Formats: sequence, C-alpha cells, structure tokens
Amino acid sequence: MHELEGVVVGIDVAKARLDVAVRPSGEERHLANDAAGIAEAVAWLQTVGARVLVIEATGGYEAPLVAELGVATLPVAVVNPRQVRDFARATGRLAKTDRLDAQVLAHFGEAVRPTPRPLADEEAQALAALVERRRQVVAMRTAEANRLGATHVAAVRARIQAHLAWLEADLGDIDADLRRRLRASSLWREQDDLLQSVPGIGPIISLTLLADLPELGRLSHGQIAALVGGAPLNRDSGTLRGRRSVWGGRRAVRTALYMGTLRATRCNPVIQAFYNRLLGSGQSQEGGVSGLHAQAAHPAQRPAATSDVLAGSGRLSLPGRGNTRHSCSNVRHFEQFTALHLGLLAETRHKSLPRLGTIVHANPQALHHFLANADWFVEALRSKRLELLRQALGDTPFLLCLDETGDRKKGKTTDYVAHQYIGNLHTLANGVVSVNAYGVLDTTTFPLLFGVFKPRTRLKAGDVYQTKPQLAIALVEELVALGFRFSVVLADSLYGESGEFTSALHRLGLRYVVALRSNHGAWMLPGQRVRQTRWRPFDRVFTDGSTERRFLRETIYGARHAIRYYQLTTDPATLPPETTWDLLTNLPGKIEQTVGNTFGLRTWIE
Repeated sequence: MHELEGVVVGIDVAKARLDVAVRPSGEERHLANDAAGIAEAVAWLQTVGARVLVIEATGGYEAPLVAELGVATLPVAVVNPRQVRDFARATGRLAKTDRLDAQVLAHFGEAVRPTPRPLADEEAQALAALVERRRQVVAMRTAEANRLGATHVAAVRARIQAHLAWLEADLGDIDADLRRRLRASSLWREQDDLLQSVPGIGPIISLTLLADLPELGRLSHGQIAALVGGAPLNRDSGTLRGRRSVWGGRRAVRTALYMGTLRATRCNPVIQAFYNRLLGSGQSQEGGVSGLHAQAAHPAQRPAATSDVLAGSGRLSLPGRGNTRHSCSNVRHFEQFTALHLGLLAETRHKSLPRLGTIVHANPQALHHFLANADWFVEALRSKRLELLRQALGDTPFLLCLDETGDRKKGKTTDYVAHQYIGNLHTLANGVVSVNAYGVLDTTTFPLLFGVFKPRTRLKAGDVYQTKPQLAIALVEELVALGFRFSVVLADSLYGESGEFTSALHRLGLRYVVALRSNHGAWMLPGQRVRQTRWRPFDRVFTDGSTERRFLRETIYGARHAIRYYQLTTDPATLPPETTWDLLTNLPGKIEQTVGNTFGLRTWIE
C-alpha cells in the first residue's frame, strides 16, 4: 500500500511538554509547553509545510497551542483521544509514552486524514467555557445538596448551606453573563430565538447547542446526529442482524438534550405523531426516539432546525430501553414510571416524591398519581427483567449469593415493620427486612429476586409465616425453574445453620459454601475425634486486583465426608471474631486454594 501524500505532524500535548513527530521524515522535537516553547513550535512548523497538524483533545492543555497555530493559519485537526488509542491498538502499538503518542498521532493523520476545521473565535470559546463552567457549578450544587440531606451536624450543615448560597449566587452571575453575551451578538440572538421556538427546547439546551455544537446548520442532519452520538449504529455480521444502538459523540450535548427529547415527544406535534407511530409499529421507546432523526432535514434548510437535531440526538437512557414499556398502559405512565426509577437510583438519602421530582425534573404530584392510580404491573415488570437477564446469560453459570438486608422505619404503618434484627445494620431496630438473591459474574453484581420477611406479629389475613431460610429456598427454587444456572451458592450462618436450607440445595443438585456459627457442632460416632489440618496461607484476590494474606484450615469431624468444614481467618494466632469464619461446603476436589476466595465474594457483595 502506498503512503498518502503530504507531510503530517503529530503533537502530543502534556502539561509541561510538547512532543512533535513528523511523517514520513521521522523527525522529532521536544519542546516546553509554555509561551516560549509554543512560539518556537509555531515558527518551526510554519517551515515544515504540513498538510495537517494532528493534536489530541487533552482537557484544555492543548488550547494555547491550538490558538497560536490558528493565528498562524496552520491546518489543525483536534481529534478524539479514544479514536487515536483504538488506532494505535489496531496497528499493534500497545506501549504508551508521550514520544510514542506523537508518532501515533502522525500515523493517524497520515492514514485517516482528519479534516482541519476552522477554529472558534474568541467570543465562541468564551461562551463554550462559560457553559462548561455552568455545568460544573450545577454539579457541585447537586453534590452539596445531597451532602446537606445526609448530615445532621449543625456546624457542618451551616457550612454546606453557606456554600450552597454562594453557588446559587455564582450560578445567577453565570446565567446573567451568558444572557448578556447572547444578546450582544445579533447572530446568536437570532439562533437562540429560533432554537427556543421549538417545543421541548429551553434556554439551557439552546445555550448548550450554541456553545458545544457550532456545526449546527453547516452539516447534514445525518452528520449532526452522528456528531452528537444519536445516530443508530449497525451491529451486523454475516447473517446476524444485531440491534442498532447509539453511543459516542458529544456527551454534554446529548445529556442536555435528554429531557428536551422526552418533552418533545409529548408537546411537539410533529415529533409526537411520528414517535407514537414508531411505538405502535413495535419500536422500543429509545429506538422510537432515535428513529425520528431519519425524518429530519438539513438544519440550515428548515425553520424547525432544533426539532431535527433534537430528534436526531435521540438517546433516551431510560431503564429497560422500552422492554418495560408493556408494563404500563400508556406512554405518560411509562414516562412517570421511568422518572420514578431514575430518582430511586439517584445518590440522595431522602427519597420522598418531592425530592425525587426535583432530581429528575418531574412533577411530584404526577409521580404520586402514578403510584396511586396507574395500572402498571409489578409481576410483568419482574418477569420481563428476569427473561432478559436469562437471555443475556445464556447457559453461563454464575455465583448466587443469598443475604438479608433491611431499612429502619418509624412506627408500624408500613406493612411488616417490626422490632427485629437488621443484618446490614448489625443491630436490633424497628424496620422491614427482606431476603435477597444476587448474581455475580466476573466483577459484575446484579439483583435477581427478593422476598419480604413477614414477622409472626405482623402477619395479615392470608399470609403464611416463613423463616428467612425458607424464603431463601423459595427464591432459589424459582430461579432454578426459570433456567438460571449456578456455579456455587453463597450464604451466611443464618442459612448455613439451617438444615432445611442445605438439604434443599442438595435436593436441587447445587454446590454451596455457607458460613456456620463458631460454636457449631457435628454428630460423631463413639471413639471418633475432631482434627484440624495445618493452616495454609493464600492470597485473597480482590476485584481491583489487590491481594491480602489469609489463612485456611480444614476441620474434620471423625472421618472426612463429601461435606467438609473449613476455618478461614486473617490471623491464625488470635482468630479475630470480625475476620474469622467457619465454613461448610460440598465443593468437590482440592479446593483449599479456591474456597477462601469464593466465600470472600459474599462480603464483597455486602
């Protein structure tokens, strides 16, 4: 293959240094990333005669250099670091240094030929910087509001409230500055008015589009959708026709368009009609919104420019991606269902409906109406979730962990609240408790099923009392009936001490490692004795790759049987109660090197 014609320069920008590589000559230079170094680099590059200068976006360190190169009218292409790294891997470049990165950038420019784009003027750069700063302040305000809800110490609350007041004032100043800049430019003012005339787009989305999507109006609707990251990408190979999905692109733009897209499907008549038609043809909600961009025209040729971009951006990152759509009888209920679950997943301590509504920008009264009156179906939702999970796993066995968890509750108005032991709090408290089944595959943990524990004193008409081990048995039996396959079952001593539970696992043909109480005993024939092997050290390997020394020994009651007993600890000399476990397992073979790490996954899940 012949090399592409022309000189290409790759420049790796670090905080303190510039590494420059030239192809095809192979010439290299290393300069300081300061005013003198940048001036020297520009003067030299003007003599090179490069077709394109390729620079990675490095979070702002490249900005002074790019600005000076633009003033010198040199052809600069600022490229996505992910694309360059993927190119390096594809060409066998696995090592990574600043010098090698510059060479890879030059090779990338030679092979891919990125198009140099005109640099934004000073005013456009300032607008983009202010919009980015606004996002940062909003993120800090959200984080501080969450911390305020999580603390009850007066001195700390006062400091957080003072910081929140300052952030609110700063946010007001930024918004005023943004409005002033918009109104000072006749072009931006006209574009802003046009954008906000489209139902579903407000001032924040308009600002984001103007600052972070300057190509709007200069590219086709398909190119804009791909640039934002809303164009469905094929996943086909041979006879396989995979499901199209959207990804990549400019995350800040896509994030800002999220709520606008959702709102446009409700209040923009053109988008709403086409969206509902797509849903009626069997499209998922995300697929329906993504599919809208196919009807969009070139933004510069139609007044509804933003509705086209809005439709083309279409990534609704909603739980279930339309697979849970059947659980609700209409689109509005599904939107409220989605908003509620997004709020429940948010990092906030107090999850009242007003608080959730604020987080996800939803009407709390609409959420309350949905909970009280909407005909959504819990069983249908759960069945669909398990069905999809079963399809994704196929015949792959995974580790099943059983444990109980609880929440404190005041009073006794909530069903099945009682004064009882709450395992995750390690104390007796007034609350509700459930038995939970989790799956673990590699380093991924995923919920499967749960059953609420119903204390004898809180049973309602028609309830049947079940112990926690009996609830766990019912969960395991249901999962087995659904076709899930388990490599091993893990559980703590509450279940390990239950003969009914371990007998059920034997009946189902399942392997297990369960904890026992330290005073656990076993039946032995007359003349038999208890023996223990020597401590064997091993390295407990954690999910982040770190290790910790642990010790394991087998306890033999009489003769060794298929069911074996082990003791696991961090210190064999003192056997600290918090980090010493007695285990029971029916795993076959030589398992001394694996049983400790296997049981360790249970505490990792906790």
